[in-house]
Amino acid sequence: MKAIVHSQLHLCYGFGCKAEPLGLEPHYAAYEIADLATGMIAKEISNVISRRGKSPEDYTLFAFGGNGGMVGCEVAHKVGIEENVSAQAYEWEA
Repeated sequence: MKAIVHSQLHLCYGFGCKAEPLGLEPHYAAYEIADLATGMIAKEISNVISRRGKSPEDYTLFAFGGNGGMVGCEVAHKVGIEENVSAQAYEWEA
């Protein structure tokens, strides 16, 4: 199922992507998209850690900006990083 969803997601751009062509209910499609995205982020972080010859347990993930606070814990879990810090959002006044 993941391979099918993954190949179909490459055809989706912006908000035009619908769950129905994938044969999924919207909440399941949203989960699959989030799982794919966090998996891609985790893979890149794992690559950097392994190139440095370190272990994920040696690191703390600092999640900030955009969706950092939303995906930080999931990414840390997938990489094997045991400590995760999410930055608090601040409201700026101009």
